Amino acid sequence: MRMVKPFQKCVLVAACAAGAVASAQPAPDYDFTWSTIGAVGNPAYVDNDPDYAHQVVNGRGSVGYEYRMSTLEVTTGQWMEFLNTFGGANGTPNQFWHANLTWWNAERGTDGIYQLRTDVADAAMTPVFGVPWRMGGLYCNWLHNGKGSDPQSLLGGAYDVSTWGTLLNGQFTDASNHLPGARFWIPTLDEQLKAFQYDPDRYGEDQGGWWLARNQSDTLGTPGPPGEGTTSAGLPFDIEHPGLERNIALGAYPDSLSPWGLLDTSGGTSEWNEEIFPGHTPFGSFRFERGYMGSAAGDDVAWMFLDRIWGTSSGSVNSPTTGIGLRLASTVPNPTAALLVGIFVLHRTSTRRKGGPCVQL
Repeated sequence: MRMVKPFQKCVLVAACAAGAVASAQPAPDYDFTWSTIGAVGNPAYVDNDPDYAHQVVNGRGSVGYEYRMSTLEVTTGQWMEFLNTFGGANGTPNQFWHANLTWWNAERGTDGIYQLRTDVADAAMTPVFGVPWRMGGLYCNWLHNGKGSDPQSLLGGAYDVSTWGTLLNGQFTDASNHLPGARFWIPTLDEQLKAFQYDPDRYGEDQGGWWLARNQSDTLGTPGPPGEGTTSAGLPFDIEHPGLERNIALGAYPDSLSPWGLLDTSGGTSEWNEEIFPGHTPFGSFRFERGYMGSAAGDDVAWMFLDRIWGTSSGSVNSPTTGIGLRLASTVPNPTAALLVGIFVLHRTSTRRKGGPCVQL
C-alpha cells in the first residue's frame, strides 16, 4: 500500500476543500463591507414564554454553515444606483417594480433619474426606507447577475420571480426561500437572529450564548443623536428637525456593534427577512421583518418591544412599507488563497515536528 507523507496529506485535504468551494461562483464584494458569521451549528435560542412573539423565535437562530452579512444596511446611494440603472422613477422593467419609495434621501429629477438630496448631510449613506420585499428580491437578482441593465437579470439567480403571484383570496404563491446557488439574498430568520444576537463568546472564550437586546447587551440602548445616544431606535420626533431619525447616516454609532461587527442592528431601518408570516391565514402575503427605525411618532412602546430578540413584525411583500429596508446575506468568498497559506503553515509545522501528522483525519 502506498504511504502518504504527512505534508502530502495536508495538500490533498486542502486541495479537496478548495475544489469543493471553487465549484461555486464566488460573490463579489461590490461596494459593501461584509462580516463573516461563523460558529457553525450554534445552539438555537430557547424562549419558554407562550406569547406568540416569543414563540416565533423559540428554537430558531441555529445555522449550520458559514455565511456573510453586510455590515451596514443597504444605503440610499446603493439603492439609487439600482433604480437609475433601469430608468429611475420612469423605469418599469416588470410588474413588481416600485420606484417611487417613501422616506429616503434622494429626489426625482425632471428626467425621472434620482439624485441625492443636497439638504441632507451624507445622504448617500442614510438607509433606504420603504422597500417592498419583492423589490428587495429583484435587487438581489440584480447583484447576483452582475448589476447589468438587462431587465432579464431581475428575474432569477437569487429568487425565481416566475413563482411570484397572488391568488384571489390574497395569498401569495412566492417560493419560500432563495434559490440554491444564490450569491446574495434577503437573510433567513435564523441567519438574521444569529448575526444580530448570538455571541460565540457570550459567557467567556468559546462559551456561546444569546443577548436579549441589540449591540451585545440584555438592556435597550439609549435613544439619541450620534454622540449623545447609542441608537436612533426610539428617537422621538423632533419638531425643530423633523425627519432627523431618517437622516442619520449608517455607521454613526460605531461603538454599537453586534457580536459579529454589524452596525445599526438597532436603529437605522427595520430589516426584512425571508420568513413567511402565518398570522394572516389565508392571506399569507406577508413576511417578517425585525428591528426598528427612528420613530416619527415618538412611539417608544413599539421601540421597546421591537429592539428585543423576540421583537418581530411583518409587512406586505409587494407594497412600499414606510419603515422597512434591508441588509443582505451572501456566500463567503472562495478561500483558495487562504488554504494555500494554510498549506505552507502546515508544512512548516510538520517539518518542525519531525514528520508528525499535521492534521487529524
